[in-house]
Amino acid sequence: MPARPLDENVVTVQLLERGEREVAIEVHDNGVGIAADRLERIFDPFYTTKSVGEGTGLGLAVCQGIVRALGGRIEVESEVGRGTSFRVVLSRADGEADAARLAPASPALAGRRVLVIDDEPLVRRSVARTLRAAGCEVIEAEGGREGLARASSEPQLDAVLCDLMMPEVHGMDVFRAIERERPELAARVAFLSGGAVTEEARAFLASSKQPYLEKPFSVADLRATITAIATREAGSID
Repeated sequence: MPARPLDENVVTVQLLERGEREVAIEVHDNGVGIAADRLERIFDPFYTTKSVGEGTGLGLAVCQGIVRALGGRIEVESEVGRGTSFRVVLSRADGEADAARLAPASPALAGRRVLVIDDEPLVRRSVARTLRAAGCEVIEAEGGREGLARASSEPQLDAVLCDLMMPEVHGMDVFRAIERERPELAARVAFLSGGAVTEEARAFLASSKQPYLEKPFSVADLRATITAIATREAGSID
């Protein structure tokens, strides 16, 4: 994304029908786009347009390998200055798949009250569903403003999982408010990050002792993070 207000950034995810035999998941953004001479190389291992230390050039190559191993393909369209669309095309499964496929409940998480703050409904609901399957009681907050209200009013929170970058009220603002109003809860805050896109966010994560999960993350990593912070002593930071 270019340097501009966050609320001007748009990422859409949708499921597309591709005839009777295929389905596709499309991710589209209104970012800077990819030039044609670079587009033909983006799946090459170690090819990257990022600065030194910011990318390895392996992400798309690994993704393509995984999708091909599943018998699918990745399609991409891009226009400089207008954005990019990626489509993961897969064959339809035979029969009904088990939609949940979640790990069984965890004794360490049973009954734990977790506040999940994220302005992206798909991410928030997926995290909440995973934690509920593990035995947690989950309170959902749609964005930083609602998250602040919930963090101030909800009793006995064992953990707070908060998206770092959100419109209007960032995760950093939520954390600072918790430090002021409920300092005993501050050690039990963890962040979700799809990439710290501002210098302030990168500096915050570098200096903060709070754990964070980089999107996309596994069910095992999510459960391990929540278990670790939910079982901390109130007010302590390792």
